[in-house]
Formats: sequence, structure tokens, C-alpha cells
Amino acid sequence: MEVPENLEDVDFDAFDPMTGKRAKVKFDIKAANEFLEKVLGETITDKDVTEKIHEIAKNVDGFALGITHWSGKLMFDPYAPQDTVYHEAFHKLVELVLGDRTRKMLYKAYAKKMHIKYKDDAELLSNKDIREGLAEEFRYYMDNRPTIKLNALLHPFKTLREVAKIMHNIGSFRLYTFYTLTRWGAIKNLYRMTDEKKMRFLETHGAFAPFSINGHQFPSILNPYQYRNLRNTLKYFIFKTNDIGLAG
Repeated sequence: MEVPENLEDVDFDAFDPMTGKRAKVKFDIKAANEFLEKVLGETITDKDVTEKIHEIAKNVDGFALGITHWSGKLMFDPYAPQDTVYHEAFHKLVELVLGDRTRKMLYKAYAKKMHIKYKDDAELLSNKDIREGLAEEFRYYMDNRPTIKLNALLHPFKTLREVAKIMHNIGSFRLYTFYTLTRWGAIKNLYRMTDEKKMRFLETHGAFAPFSINGHQFPSILNPYQYRNLRNTLKYFIFKTNDIGLAG
């Protein structure tokens, strides 16, 4: 499946959605590729680090420093903070490479930890808060992971304290273990990206921006779950404001 010229149908992710801060130095493609090669078995090119991502993002949420496309293409702002690559690589691994069972396990572990409720697997796997939370937590893990140095044997308790602190902050041994295996490059050899997983991505997160039904476009809606949620909210509002009883 070739990457289309129009990349508006994306999984949109801003590295820092609160401030959207760009770095003062340029994004290091060589350093990013060392990580991507180890974790995903792939690399990016100079063409993938471009201002073009802002043209794409304005159709979705206005700003982005990194983008994961349904085809597997990763793109970055020329001044994206270097650890943006951790966030986007994890998105690709979870949404486009992992099998259904492992992906569901991660989502459930994060939902349980954060007390996020869901009624079924479809609602669980389309939850953007979980998806973004996992990617950001992996970025945190990579930025704070304990480094095993040559003098670790001389200071074993210091190293153990570092590990314990990160595990405590993550709050889930299962997630911590998965992040570690991902960093080691162990996960990439267990799965591979397929056309079926690309379609899974599109069905879960929306094939096109803006989302549309029967030819009518909804610029702020990214997937069917968001549409159903908005529809149910409006239905409740209409019944409530008109004092109409709800049966059942």
C-alpha cells in the first residue's frame, strides 16, 4: 500500500498538547534513526522532517510536532523536541504493528491504572486519552530510564532506587515491562505491520479528516466513536431541555 500524496488522514499527535513548544535546536535525524532502527527496524529521511506537517495539522487540531500516518509514515517538525520520536514511534508500534491481543492488554492496563471506564472493546480501543497517555508515558520512561553504567556494581542500590522510582511513577509492572522490552527492540521481532492493521487503524481512528457521514462533514470529529458520543450527548440535551421522560 503506497503512501498517498494527500496526508490529511492522519493519526494526529502533538508532542506537548498544552504548550506546543518547539526546541531551540534542530531535530537530530541521525539520533532519531538510531532509536527507530532499534525499536521499529526502520528509519526516516530528510523529507520526513518538514514544515508540511503544519499544513496537515491545521485540518485536525491546529498544531503538531510529530505525526503518525495510517500507512506507517512518521513525520516531524524540523524543531521538534528530540524525544518526540519516542512518542510517535510508540504510536506506530501500538496502533500499526502490535497484534489485537497485545494492544488490548496495553489499553486495559492503562485504563485500569487511570480509572478510565469503557463499555466495550470498541470504546476502549478508540479512546484517545488512553492512546495519548501510553505514548506520553513511554516518552517519560525513555527520558528517565535508569542507565546501567560500568560502576553500577559498585552502587547497586542507587541503580535499584532509580528503577523503583520510575516503576512507582508508571504504576504498572506490566506497562513498565512492555516499555523496557520496546526499548530493547524485542517487540519489533514479534509482530509486523500489515494491510489489515492499517485498515484497523482507519476503522478505529477515522479514515479521513474531516469525518463525514452521508456526505456531511464534521471537521472536529475524528472517528465514529466521537460521532456517536456527540450524537448521544445532543439527544440527552434535547430530552432534558424539553422535559421529555426517558423510558427504560
